[in-house]
Amino acid sequence: DVYKRQVYDRSRILAGAKVGRSVTVGAGAVIGTGAVIRANAEIAPGAVVPAGARVVRGEVFTDSTGDAGTPSVCEPLLTGFVHHSFDSGADPLNDDSGNGNDGAARTGTVNYSSGWANFNGSSTYNIPSTASQSWANGLSVAVWIRWSGSAGNYRGVVSNGYSGAGSFEFRFGRESSGTRLSVATRGPSGQYAGKLVYLQPNQWYHVAMSQGDGQRMVYLNGSLVDTQTTAWNPKTVSEAITIGNAVSTESYSGDVDELYIFDRAISGAEVAELASQAH
Repeated sequence: DVYKRQVYDRSRILAGAKVGRSVTVGAGAVIGTGAVIRANAEIAPGAVVPAGARVVRGEVFTDSTGDAGTPSVCEPLLTGFVHHSFDSGADPLNDDSGNGNDGAARTGTVNYSSGWANFNGSSTYNIPSTASQSWANGLSVAVWIRWSGSAGNYRGVVSNGYSGAGSFEFRFGRESSGTRLSVATRGPSGQYAGKLVYLQPNQWYHVAMSQGDGQRMVYLNGSLVDTQTTAWNPKTVSEAITIGNAVSTESYSGDVDELYIFDRAISGAEVAELASQAH
């Protein structure tokens, strides 16, 4: 994986590689099929960009070479209201969506040195700008999770409080003695709508929730696993979205990567696209 640095002329970027934001790829570089090149990357003239490579909010110079016709690198990927990639660099909590929804440290120290966020059971951060966000058109959350196996009653992974109407939470909670991930929301009168998802410790899983038009859908590794009709009212939420904690002093222990938050309900096809991306 390459983050925030020059890729020199005639370098070879292997298939499946993840290239960080603001990277410049030099002339003559060969980019493997399936590589994902992130926001604001520039690919110099003469680079070979095969079909199947993709650029997120970047630029491909017109005289770069594309194999097998027009490469999908010219097609933008999904851009969320919030996107935290945690790519290594000086500002790992920067919002890659371009909307300025940066994260802010809340408690302890979150480790970002490996290109994802590692939470040690006492570290958390939040996204202050989301406290004033109206989710009138719905809310979707998609994230890669690798749980350490440390159980508890309210070990929140991503939440906006889960203490009032219109709140949501991804948490390892008391419903399963803290051994399963609960993806849950609360309606206008506190109605609970949750789905328990079993995740093996120390393995990466892609988990997503899409809420809108009275439907709350949960996805695991890109596949739909639960649908519930809910009376959720997201406009009542005023708390900032927090990563690594929920409503208690218990914090999450494990890793998080490629966090996307949307201010709308996303489709199953969009969830599958997010789950197929390298992380």
